[in-house]
Amino acid sequence: MTTYLTADPHIDHADLLIHCNRPFKYIKEWNRAFVENWNGEVEDNDEVFVLGDFHLSTDPKRIEYWVKQLRGKKHLILGNHDRLNPFAYVAAGFLSVHTALWLIENKILMAHDPAVVNVLENDQILLCGHVHNLFRQCKNAINVGVDVRGFKPVSLDCLREEYDF
Repeated sequence: MTTYLTADPHIDHADLLIHCNRPFKYIKEWNRAFVENWNGEVEDNDEVFVLGDFHLSTDPKRIEYWVKQLRGKKHLILGNHDRLNPFAYVAAGFLSVHTALWLIENKILMAHDPAVVNVLENDQILLCGHVHNLFRQCKNAINVGVDVRGFKPVSLDCLREEYDF
């Protein structure tokens, strides 16, 4: 089993193609590429943490449709564009839903917004999203968002190797 992380897919959110300069002409092209990229990396028994902004929809069936397209055991860290009640995301197929979560107790925190890096100690690491392509790393915050990770989830092992933690 491998642990993967990703953030900010914004499935079905056409404006993000322009705002983040994603190299896709149409939202259907982005959606298809994201699912293919995800499923090309993730196996059914892998765990994937989505660090926010999965989908703008307030229709639980729409969320469920997309969750079912993606391989692995999925967990959601709520982002500012995730609008449903947390229980609706669980009903849609996420195994758990959180506002923030320690991946490794007192060492690696997962949250959507990197603003929480200010409350961490120097040896603690924040895995985040929210900033799209603004930075890949800033202080002890590491962006796992699709816009800086090849439009696919990144493994925890890959992050450990890249950032030596």
